[in-house]
Amino acid sequence: KKAIQFIERNSLATLATIAPEGMPYASAIHVVVDMDLTFYFVTKEETAKWKHILHNPLVALVITNNNTKQTLQFQGLAKREHATELKVSIINKFAAFPEASLHPEWKLPSQQLDAGKYMIVKIDPTWARLASFQDNNPVFMQIV
Repeated sequence: KKAIQFIERNSLATLATIAPEGMPYASAIHVVVDMDLTFYFVTKEETAKWKHILHNPLVALVITNNNTKQTLQFQGLAKREHATELKVSIINKFAAFPEASLHPEWKLPSQQLDAGKYMIVKIDPTWARLASFQDNNPVFMQIV
C-alpha cells in the first residue's frame, strides 16, 4: 500500500532497458500502477525503448522523491497491453494527472514524439523495494 501511494504521488520514473547490442539505455517515462504493483506507461511503436523491450523484455525502473528522500526500485517483464477495457482505464488514469488539469498545454513525452502509433506497455513485477533515507537512517522495505 505504501509503495502504491508513493507511485501515485511520484509518477515520473526512469526506465532502464538493454539495447540489442548490449548497451544500457535509460529514458524518462510517466507511469501509473494498479493494486498488484503492475506498472503501465504510454509510448509509441518506433521508440528505442519499445524496440529494446521487444529484444529483451527485462526492465528496471526507479522513482525518486528528493524532498522525502525516498526511492522505489523495481524490476519486471514488459509487454504490450492488448486488453481494451484495461487500456481505457489506464488512459483515464493518465488523463487524471495533476499536470493535465493545472496546465492544459501539458503533454506526456510520448505525445511529443513522431514515432508511430501509441501503445500501452505493461510491466509485471519480479522484484521491488521501497527505500527511505530520511534522518540518515536508511529503511528498506522489500515489496516483491
